[in-house]
Amino acid sequence: MSLELITTVNGHRMTEAASALQKTIRRGLVDDAIYWAADIYLSGFGEYLWKRLRIITSEDIGPADRYLPATIAALHANYQEALAAGKKGAKFTGERLYVFHAVVLLATAPKCRIVDHVMIHHLRCHAELKRDVPDYALDQHTQRGRKLGRGVDHFFNEGTTLSNYVDDEYKELARKAMQSKPPAEVRSNYHSPKAAGRKQAADKPNVNDLF
Repeated sequence: MSLELITTVNGHRMTEAASALQKTIRRGLVDDAIYWAADIYLSGFGEYLWKRLRIITSEDIGPADRYLPATIAALHANYQEALAAGKKGAKFTGERLYVFHAVVLLATAPKCRIVDHVMIHHLRCHAELKRDVPDYALDQHTQRGRKLGRGVDHFFNEGTTLSNYVDDEYKELARKAMQSKPPAEVRSNYHSPKAAGRKQAADKPNVNDLF
């Protein structure tokens, strides 16, 4: 059934309730946002509510709170875990707490719509925005870069250039390590663990058996 045909427990159209939820979160109207969330939740659309909250996290908060997506994901995970526990007979699992915790966080968070705006701009104008591959991207990991004779030094001088740089005392050590030819065993196992390593991992005790 289309959401357009569904009404909430308080008689609102579901799509209008969802729209009101997002608009009140955008405006920081905490109590109103809680009302609309409760209306959707009490109508039996908990997962739909979480879908909207996760979208709002990216659309309306974005990088203004860079850790909020992880927090919302954790609250959603707690909600799902609590629901599963309830189905197994647990009397009070607290799943509702996680819903309204998320709503309050979103309504009170700093807001920024750059994620939605850049998506709209780049997806709708992609053909007009075509550009050349920058020279600094042509390093030893690309065919054109290798043809230009670019190796480790070019990679460290150009390919690993960072903005908002935090000092890294291991950069030159890594450069030297890449310039030296590693032993065959190290080279062959750089990207894939040895069978012995996999066996060793398999022999580790089960974490549930500890303590």
